[in-house]
Amino acid sequence: MRTIGRMLLVLARMLIVLALSCLGLRAAGAVTLDSSVAVTDPATLQALERGGLSISRLLGPALGLTRDVDNRGLFSVPALATVRDTVKQQIADEPKTSPDPYVAAMAKSTDTSQKFNPKYIDDDGSTLDLTGVVNRMDRGYLGHTECGEIRLIYRFHYSVAEKPVKGKVSQRISSRLPLTMSLVFNAKPTRAQARASKDLPSATDVSCTEIAKRWLAAGKKDLPPDQLAAWLRSDEGPLSGAMLNSSQIMRLELNMQVLRLSASTRRDFGGHAEYLLKIFKWNPATSSFYESKMENQIDRAIVLADKPSFAKWLLTDRNIYDLDHGRLVVDEKFLAKSALQAPIRPVSRAATPSSCRARPCSLPTCRAAAPSSSSSPPAATPISPEVSPPVRTRNMPRR
Repeated sequence: MRTIGRMLLVLARMLIVLALSCLGLRAAGAVTLDSSVAVTDPATLQALERGGLSISRLLGPALGLTRDVDNRGLFSVPALATVRDTVKQQIADEPKTSPDPYVAAMAKSTDTSQKFNPKYIDDDGSTLDLTGVVNRMDRGYLGHTECGEIRLIYRFHYSVAEKPVKGKVSQRISSRLPLTMSLVFNAKPTRAQARASKDLPSATDVSCTEIAKRWLAAGKKDLPPDQLAAWLRSDEGPLSGAMLNSSQIMRLELNMQVLRLSASTRRDFGGHAEYLLKIFKWNPATSSFYESKMENQIDRAIVLADKPSFAKWLLTDRNIYDLDHGRLVVDEKFLAKSALQAPIRPVSRAATPSSCRARPCSLPTCRAAAPSSSSSPPAATPISPEVSPPVRTRNMPRR
């Protein structure tokens, strides 16, 4: 009887442990990385941001900043003035540059309520929140870097005071807006310049193998958010000051929704949104960002103006081989400095040409015939933070 009693006691304990495990209570609060390549847990990201990965702290040594600042302070720095001014100008040019005829016609209207308000970009109530850290060592094959890249993704956030109404107290309105900015670093660290920084590196001679081992070790951690963030930033982690500092900055990648129309504003009752994609590369000599060509984003006008030149470049054995293996890098002289991503009309719409159905709409005739859509365009997040993020484009990982 004692033996049976002991067995029943052990079985009861096992059932309790199993029940707690099913309820998620056995390792309460513990989080892990996504396949050793991404940090996506919100609490861990907030801890990382507090621990030195805010955008102003990371850019600080390169820009001369010694403390965390809001967007007004960040974009008032001369090094980021080009980013601010270029983006504001692109917003001002929308919708006349839109590929959608209906939207382009709105350029004659003075109504700007459907557009992203450029004042938010450098408002003192605006900030950029860390929403993702992604290991992109796989991009080493491009030749720009030896060990690939590390990408930190920031989401635009604002908190503004509501205009006071008679009899009511003014309140602050806070929300995220559909604008993400990726700060891209060379995965292989180098020694930072001797400027004010809490993240000066202590080592520089690190191999790609060592970097990969650190990320693999990070993927095996099962810790509460604060502890995981602390380990990632420790001397053993892949995001320590020695492994990630301002000397590794390569570029800023912008992805923002510049215009959104509700279905009720269009005759065909189709919602519509447009997204601006841009890249700003870092120039260490001038300590500033400059507008750059976009990777593999072909400028159609340039190619059509000199088709023989493009054909001569493309139709070589090496380039055809790279194209076939999915690793072709288009010559910079054929590339555009920005892209305006418009949504694709659903295949169920009767107006969509048969040649465009059942596959992504990439032809000019498809774009002209498919000016609107209720589907989400690639690579950007809708205005409502509760809505699931749309499909991603190349090099823009999920938030």
